Amino acid sequence: MGKNISRKIVETLLEVSDQLRFLARRQGMEHGLSVLQMKILHYLEQSPRQKCYAGAIQSSFQLTNATLSGAVKVLQSKKLVQAQKDKEDRRKIRLQLTEWGRKISYITRFYTKPVEDIITPLHEAEQTAFLKKLEGIAFKLRETFE
Repeated sequence: MGKNISRKIVETLLEVSDQLRFLARRQGMEHGLSVLQMKILHYLEQSPRQKCYAGAIQSSFQLTNATLSGAVKVLQSKKLVQAQKDKEDRRKIRLQLTEWGRKISYITRFYTKPVEDIITPLHEAEQTAFLKKLEGIAFKLRETFE
């Protein structure tokens, strides 16, 4: 019986993932952005300045150089991101949000609201336990593929 429940949990996680991806795609389309471009904006908004290098984003999202470069060029053309070579190491590219990029990043975060509305009524202890389980799954998956 345990395997049956495990399989159902995995299938439900996949369904939730699909729904979030759909909501993200829809939100991105409203602003002419791909999901990856939105993820880059959100990463830059959330990360400390020292982690805002192209290499850190490439590593974090497991992207090829060409994929990241293409996404960044689009973000630059839309005046959402600025790229500057590092003063000490010219091979490193620092990315930062423009003021417009910060606004768009903030606006595009609302695609998660339907999920937050479902989770918010749970008691804090339930939310904490749920989060710990999800973080544990994510950690073990990252460990498996590193």
